[in-house]
Amino acid sequence: MTSTEAERQKFRITAENRNVPEQKRRRFCYEKDHAPQFSESVCCRYGSFWSGRLRRLCILHRSILPGKRRRFCRSCRQGTIGILMPTLNAEFFAVTANSMAARLAEEGYTGNIQGFNNDAAQAVSVIENFITDGVQGIAYMTVDTAGDDALKDAMDAGIKVLTCGVENANYDVCQIMDNKATGYQIGEMAANYINENFGGSAKVAYITSTKSQNMMDRVEGYRQAMEELCPGADVVYEAECVDVGQGTTFAENLNTLHPDCKIILSYSDTYTKEIAEVWNALSYPKDAACFGHDAEAAALKNIAEGGYIKGTVSAGDPGVAMAEGMIGCLNGEYKDHELVVMAGTEVTPANIGDFYKA
Repeated sequence: MTSTEAERQKFRITAENRNVPEQKRRRFCYEKDHAPQFSESVCCRYGSFWSGRLRRLCILHRSILPGKRRRFCRSCRQGTIGILMPTLNAEFFAVTANSMAARLAEEGYTGNIQGFNNDAAQAVSVIENFITDGVQGIAYMTVDTAGDDALKDAMDAGIKVLTCGVENANYDVCQIMDNKATGYQIGEMAANYINENFGGSAKVAYITSTKSQNMMDRVEGYRQAMEELCPGADVVYEAECVDVGQGTTFAENLNTLHPDCKIILSYSDTYTKEIAEVWNALSYPKDAACFGHDAEAAALKNIAEGGYIKGTVSAGDPGVAMAEGMIGCLNGEYKDHELVVMAGTEVTPANIGDFYKA
């Protein structure tokens, strides 16, 4: 027997008795015979080595490191999930993508985050790249149905598909909000504010969009709510906002054209945040108010601090919801072609404590 073989025999562990040699920080596989070098740990199922002085044994195929983050042995990693967002320049989508990737990482998946800049052709190209890369799943925040054919190709290739936003033709699971209903909630908050603070009569401005059916539905929702709940409102200005920074332009133009207009309704907090910044710089009247959607952290903070943002709509953490949907899809927890409708919650100064802690 060679010296190397003798050394291995000395530190051998068997599945029958699992006698662990008393040597500091050695870790051994439960199921296989291994004699790892000092400070290595082995996955209890696959025997994949990890280096590191304080790493722990794999638990249910996971090697858990000290601290908050988990790591997995190379053989236990679940694969990659393609995460596709309309843009990564807007905080809401960037935070959603990162939140989803973090939750997926807890289950051993790697998130490949991509944006398509609100360009349908670019979205199709990214999906095709995901297929080529052999991802296990695609989580796609949709704004229209332009990627249907590419999603069908992905499903035909055995890739699980979760869409969120606009209901399209091809998916395993689709998560949607009733955007007309959540838009109505935006209008309801604004109407209540006008009725309570301006006697039911005020000049109003609307941020609109023709780029996304979701956003168009929200705008239609707040138009309807205002007509029904605050008929004394006078809509004096409307303009489309699609890209980051356009809320700033909207607020500046409104101040030039209608400096006495104090109420703005927006389909997204991307723009209410920018409006609040402009109004702060202009020392706008303190009773001015804007209302949005998505419950972004900065918007919640503004509400809590008594700023110009007086209301937003929350759907919880959409990134975690998408991750849970994808995990469930991969685990076979949904029926084929399942539609999941998520509700929104109005967030105002009255209940901000439930959503934001300083």
